[in-house]
Amino acid sequence: MRIVLLDSGLELVPPEMNYKGNSLLDINYHYRSMKRLRDWYKRGRPDIVHFSLLQLLSWPTFSGEIYVHTFDGKVIYVDRKTRIPKSQARFNSLIVQLLKYGKVPTKGEPLMVVTSYRLNDVINQPFLLFDERGDLTFNSELCGNVSVGIGAFQRGEFSDEVLSIPHKKISVSKSKIETFQVVCNILQKCFPLE
Repeated sequence: MRIVLLDSGLELVPPEMNYKGNSLLDINYHYRSMKRLRDWYKRGRPDIVHFSLLQLLSWPTFSGEIYVHTFDGKVIYVDRKTRIPKSQARFNSLIVQLLKYGKVPTKGEPLMVVTSYRLNDVINQPFLLFDERGDLTFNSELCGNVSVGIGAFQRGEFSDEVLSIPHKKISVSKSKIETFQVVCNILQKCFPLE
């Protein structure tokens, strides 16, 4: 299984915000300035990716691949050996380093890499796109050699880049639930604890 966190709000503060230095765009700190950005409501939420990666990388039986697709189209590979900091501030600093230098750590074997891939390069078929309006058909039979796409943004619709890839929309709940809850549901069904 290949899990891809889609359209995630991981990006450095864009130049049009006239912000000095390298900082991760975060709605907690940049809310007023962000409202002038295109699709501002989908951006500046590193916490969504942070919580989801903590779930994925700490799940003892998880054996899949992890990619993070960003709002601006970058594709980040995350090695399963990566140990994500539990502190949001330390995670944000790690992501700034990743986006600035293209890999972390910068010396030795990288555990997270900004790849040269486009999204459709890392999506295998079948592609299951988790969407609250999808069919409530997710079960353990769908676990296997599939690509799983999960929205990692606070609100809005998937980008055209995501929707242009053939997919089947499925859901784990009739209710709106958080990204990390979808991740947890997938982990419980596909990688049960022993």
